[in-house]
Amino acid sequence: MSQPKKLTFPEIQEKLKSKDILFTDIAVALEVTVSHVTQIAKCKGKSKRVAEAIANALKLPLNQVFGTDYMPAFSGRSARRNEVVKAIRAGRHVPDPISMSAKAG
Repeated sequence: MSQPKKLTFPEIQEKLKSKDILFTDIAVALEVTVSHVTQIAKCKGKSKRVAEAIANALKLPLNQVFGTDYMPAFSGRSARRNEVVKAIRAGRHVPDPISMSAKAG
């Protein structure tokens, strides 16, 4: 299966222009700077919230505008992160990680 192709910055600009939507409009709606919206559109920064707003303005799925940039990456860390966060918030020592082989056994 091929990777979704992302739009270039000029393509995003042109598609927004054809809908009479400016980066300023998106920035005002999200209460962020125009520069921030522009940086996300140029893929020079990451903000899923801004990227989703751009995609919604274009009436396109996020992956058709930004390719795989905002696809969830499975890292297997969510369980460990939750364990660390829970311990720290409770003021306890963080338990040692359990290796995958120990979990399987």
